[in-house]
Amino acid sequence: CLTQDIEGAKALLEEAGWTDTDGDGWVDKDGKPFSFTLITNRENKRRIAAAEMVAFALKEIGVEMNVEKMEFNAMTAKLRKKEFEAVLGGWSSALFVDPSAMWHSPVVDAEGKVVKAYEFNYTSYYNTAVDDLIDRGLATPRPEDAAPIWKELQATIYADQPYLFLWWRDDIVAIDKRFENAQINTLSLMHHLSEWEVAPENVKYDF
Repeated sequence: CLTQDIEGAKALLEEAGWTDTDGDGWVDKDGKPFSFTLITNRENKRRIAAAEMVAFALKEIGVEMNVEKMEFNAMTAKLRKKEFEAVLGGWSSALFVDPSAMWHSPVVDAEGKVVKAYEFNYTSYYNTAVDDLIDRGLATPRPEDAAPIWKELQATIYADQPYLFLWWRDDIVAIDKRFENAQINTLSLMHHLSEWEVAPENVKYDF
């Protein structure tokens, strides 16, 4: 698990040639400051707050990160065109496991021509071992047999760090005890709502 290490980060930057040569608080190399722009969607306050926290942390090691807040569709258009330096976004999980859209490298023919690209592979991530794990996982129908493959896939991607994974959001759902047969799952907070029931003696509102 990655941990915050300010002094360790400074040492790695210095090893790579990034030092504060002019005393302005920002590291530089060959006359250029270490500065970049991170984009995120302005509609999501949680992401904006997280981006500002990352910018503050990077400032401690002399790296300048500017935060650009964009409308969501404009941001995703830039991601598809790969016109960005860094981005803070999020993914939701699906019931069927298929990570190829984000992590599979392009499929090329014998002449090197791309015959299949994965539009959500925004970082242009390329790892043939990951490609093999995805193909094997998708070809393994039994979930219990596929689980070790998906775990190995996740460990490999985490080691490569094409993304810095910040958090997994757990949503807390509260339902009044008056409701019976309530079903909550990843598909919907009101899954099979037509099957929910309230006993006559517990009816609170009469429409």
